[in-house]
Amino acid sequence: MQLIKRVSKFILKVWAATTIGTIVFMIMTVGSLVAIAALAGTVAEEDLSETKLVYGKESATHKFVSIPITGVIMGDRIGTPDFVEFLSESGVVYGYEIKEQLRELAEDEDVAGVILEINSPGGTIFGSQAIADGVEHYRKKTGKPVVAFVSSMAASGGYWSAVSADYIVADAGTMIGSIGVIFGPLKFYDGVINEDGGAFIGGVETTGGIETEFIMAGTSKDLGNPYRRLTTAEREHLQQMVNGSYDQFVAYVAERRNMEAADIRQSIGALIYDEVQAKEAGLIDWSGNKESAYDLAATKADVPTEDYKIIRELSPNDVFGNLFAKAGFLSGRTVHSPLCAVQTSVLAFYGSTSVQCGQ
Repeated sequence: MQLIKRVSKFILKVWAATTIGTIVFMIMTVGSLVAIAALAGTVAEEDLSETKLVYGKESATHKFVSIPITGVIMGDRIGTPDFVEFLSESGVVYGYEIKEQLRELAEDEDVAGVILEINSPGGTIFGSQAIADGVEHYRKKTGKPVVAFVSSMAASGGYWSAVSADYIVADAGTMIGSIGVIFGPLKFYDGVINEDGGAFIGGVETTGGIETEFIMAGTSKDLGNPYRRLTTAEREHLQQMVNGSYDQFVAYVAERRNMEAADIRQSIGALIYDEVQAKEAGLIDWSGNKESAYDLAATKADVPTEDYKIIRELSPNDVFGNLFAKAGFLSGRTVHSPLCAVQTSVLAFYGSTSVQCGQ
């Protein structure tokens, strides 16, 4: 019944978001939707379930909730209809949604604890902080354990999220750290004489022959203009902005990991570490596999390790997305990271955003 209510809410969101353009889209996809409806009648019951069992036996007495933090960390969904999101979204997690989920779990007495399953290069600072705030609320409200299990990567904002947990367990071959923030990139072309904006091959020729200027009001309104250098004042301003975010990051890691901020700045820096190096540096508690992280949560919650299960909550997007995937409508889709639209923000991100954007 609860799933029906959630799906009904989903449909109402679609209807509320519908414009003339999307009406045309929906008419064009009626055939596809009919096929999905037919498929829904034949899929297994677990495909339409609100939760998914990820470990243990369904009959176990105690339950923990697994929250995946996979991919680029954003803040919130703003202005995107749900039916568009589940068709186009890939490798994105929203910090404010996880925060809300943690607040709801804090009211559920049947949940013995939470597992954050992290594989993320980070993303926006506010999205990462939202996850940390949600974990803080859950820990203070319930006193129950929160364990972060890291597989593959917890870098920058991903580590910001992990360090909010009571314990951090990292799988073999995992990359940890990148405690730093970044702004940009800002480009400067010295003397552009030609730009090739062709559909297949683009480039810029520079010899110092062309000037580009903007008509603007307000000092530094064209900050980031690739055809002029930053002024000294602009560079100092941006550095102060980045330093402020970095100070916040370092202070939080130092508090949660019981470390000296000076050690983080001078010894650890923004380098990336494997799980062995991370353990030696104090960035994680120990290395182990997923099952050991689950057992740790059970032990810290005073739950018998032979009588617990790990479940994962599903959203209507998960349910509909699963149906579309089964029908073959989502195969082969390519979606750019949403970081492509926020490169003017200070990011807690590890790696090149140009790779994310296909540049």
